[in-house]
Amino acid sequence: MKKILYNSNLYILLLLPVFLLAVAGVSYHTYQLELPNMQTQIAGIFNNRTVFQVLCEVIVSQIR
Repeated sequence: MKKILYNSNLYILLLLPVFLLAVAGVSYHTYQLELPNMQTQIAGIFNNRTVFQVLCEVIVSQIR
């Protein structure tokens, strides 16, 4: 009986990384589908300006 329990624990330990990889893959896939919206938002913030120009505008607006 103990040997059967030991073997089942061993199978669980072997299948756990496979399950975790599957969950990570599904979550990465769903996150990757949301990325184009984020890219358009970032492009809208910069609007063909450099990062330095945006940082300067933020600093100037904080000073005023």
